[in-house]
Amino acid sequence: MEPSLADVGEAQRSATDLIAALPMQLSESRTMLDNALVQWASGLNAINSTMASGLKAAVAEISQRLEHQHKATLAVHQVLFNSMKDASLQSQAQSDQKLQASKVLVDTLSDGQARIIGALNQHTGALTARLDQSQAKLRQLTITLAVFFGSMMAYMGYELLSRFS
Repeated sequence: MEPSLADVGEAQRSATDLIAALPMQLSESRTMLDNALVQWASGLNAINSTMASGLKAAVAEISQRLEHQHKATLAVHQVLFNSMKDASLQSQAQSDQKLQASKVLVDTLSDGQARIIGALNQHTGALTARLDQSQAKLRQLTITLAVFFGSMMAYMGYELLSRFS
């Protein structure tokens, strides 16, 4: 069924009424949005001032704590300095004793090192001789394999020539 002329006219009037009411609804929505933004901005300002005062109080407290820590650190440094002076004097006396003991140890180690170097030189000579022997054997093996493969190639060539001739 086709819509009647009266239905179409009523639909047009209804659409015209809706279009006419649209600017007023937009204006109301904008006013409500502006009011909400103003409330939001004032709330943010209140939060910002609360945070700023809280930060100022925190900075003041941190400043006091840092000053207290600085004074305590200075006192500890003074005690440490005095202790280190005493320890330095004791350390000097002990290092003199240890220096004499280390001279004896150095002499002993030098003798042991000389014996170890002699043994290593003997071992190096033995290893060098063994390496020379191994290289000579490897050379002989290489030559033997070359002769074998050469002979085999010659035999194969001879066989191929005799079959194709």
